[in-house]
Amino acid sequence: MPLVPRPSDVLTVVSDAFGVGVSVLKSRTRSYEVCVARHVAMWLLQMHVNMTLPGIGAVLGSRHHTTVLHGIRRIEHRQRSDQWFGEMLEQLGNRLFH
Repeated sequence: MPLVPRPSDVLTVVSDAFGVGVSVLKSRTRSYEVCVARHVAMWLLQMHVNMTLPGIGAVLGSRHHTTVLHGIRRIEHRQRSDQWFGEMLEQLGNRLFH
């Protein structure tokens, strides 16, 4: 994979990890499982692809930048409070570069 992963690479990694289709990540579905996966995708897009909030929103189905910011903050909070979740995020980030 390239030095900076493509947004599609992130969506594929998250889709595989959470068992959710890429089209579902971009949809309006609001089940807990899909929301967590989508928030992780938002976080990975910001951390590893260096996308802007509006850019991330566009990739994930025309979401407002404040919605993206909310999702990223939820992941950051959970990463700090849940060691297993933090390790899972690290593994997903590593998959983007291998």
